Amino acid sequence: MALTRRQWLTRSVAAAAATIGAVYIVLPADDIDATADDLIWLTPNDQIVIAALLPVLLAGYVDQHRALPAAFQQKLLSNVDQAIALQRRGVQDELRQLFILLEAKLSRLALTHSMANWNQMDWQSKNTMLLSWRDHALDLFQTAYSGLHDIVIAAYFVESAHWAQIGYEPPPAIRGT
Repeated sequence: MALTRRQWLTRSVAAAAATIGAVYIVLPADDIDATADDLIWLTPNDQIVIAALLPVLLAGYVDQHRALPAAFQQKLLSNVDQAIALQRRGVQDELRQLFILLEAKLSRLALTHSMANWNQMDWQSKNTMLLSWRDHALDLFQTAYSGLHDIVIAAYFVESAHWAQIGYEPPPAIRGT
């Protein structure tokens, strides 16, 4: 049976729409605001993920209801980048796989139960996701949470200005006294 012109056009438009939809779901999000160019390991999309998770992972140390100042966020991203760059290759490979999953919309849906771009997710949604990973029955999710959490906490507390928050009194040689 030969297709009529109308059937051919309808199917062509449907196929094109399906292809565009599939590309939209599978490709990484394009919600870049501002990223640092001088980082070694983090890609611009990695920076979006980390920047979106910083206030949640630093809960109790930063105000969750206010956006992080741009310079402070860039410093944290730089510290995270340096921390990852200093990890052994196997750890870097695992983190790369995690970031790839978090950046692609389809896998993000499976991991976060949300199709929203990272910049569009509210604090509570991101917190719920991270807590579910932390308490998940599968070690893989717990490892992903621990890895992100530990790197972000290290990036925050590498700055001596934050040491007082945890009651750390540096030795005199570091204090300069």
